[in-house]
Amino acid sequence: MEKSAERPPALREGAGDPSESVIRATFSALVAEKKRAKKHYEQGNLHFAAGEFEEALSEFRKALGLSPRDPEYRKRVRAAEQALGRSSTR
Repeated sequence: MEKSAERPPALREGAGDPSESVIRATFSALVAEKKRAKKHYEQGNLHFAAGEFEEALSEFRKALGLSPRDPEYRKRVRAAEQALGRSSTR
């Protein structure tokens, strides 16, 4: 039996570096997470515009949880909390 046939497909000659596939998968997951965060942010904006501040706050917090370094998400959480008469907790 050929040595390359004994190896898992990702480790066979010509299959590329297995770490490349890990990097690609990680990048894809991060992109998907950013998209989910943006959807929550957009839903939060719709609720906020409709005066539905509890719902808006929930959506903004979900967005912030998925993308905690985004200053706009943090700003919108504070705005929704203020609209509800709450002090900012973040």
